[in-house]
Amino acid sequence: MQQEPPCSACGQPSRTSGVLHDRDHRPRWFDRCRECSLATPPTLRVPPAQFLEELRAVAADARLPLHTCTNEGGWEGE
Repeated sequence: MQQEPPCSACGQPSRTSGVLHDRDHRPRWFDRCRECSLATPPTLRVPPAQFLEELRAVAADARLPLHTCTNEGGWEGE
């Protein structure tokens, strides 16, 4: 096995690896170089609104202050 497999996007030596989940395929490795990794937004397994709802609930249960910023509504929780 290679020490640094090529980036799945550009072919440069990869620095990060992760699992890609797709409904049409089984989970598989996705290797990326530093630049492609930084340029790729994270993916969520649930809709963003549901993720924020769950995050707010967890923060409230832990009694932690939470301030979120979305492109749609700006800062919330201040």
